[in-house]
Amino acid sequence: MSANMIPTPVMLRQPTLLAALVILPTVALAGEPADIRLGEMTFTPTLRLTETYDDNVREAVAEDAESSWVTTVEPTLELAAQDRLNIYSLRYGLESDIFHSSHRDDNTDHHLDADAHRIQQPPPSRPERRLRPRRTGRR
Repeated sequence: MSANMIPTPVMLRQPTLLAALVILPTVALAGEPADIRLGEMTFTPTLRLTETYDDNVREAVAEDAESSWVTTVEPTLELAAQDRLNIYSLRYGLESDIFHSSHRDDNTDHHLDADAHRIQQPPPSRPERRLRPRRTGRR
């Protein structure tokens, strides 16, 4: 490196680094979430992180349009259990949008879901009762 060149943390002029920055996020999001066993239940944490650009944050007319980069963070926690054919799950997640040019537009949405999938099994069948003939008389 020459003496008059100022070092920077990221040199985007290098095609290898640029390709890695484009490809790595795609690969990281392609994996399946890993379950953590907690006795008879499974716990599944996930995290989704996205970065987008919005050229009209408030969807205003052209002269009032305001643009911003938006970071969205979406963590989710799921607890699930299965008992024979029945499946139960409880899921909590949030979606937080961070507007880099306009923090007054930042927002967070919370989501809580519970689900139970029960399969009703027919009651066990009873064996047929055979009726005995009544004896009417003495022996």
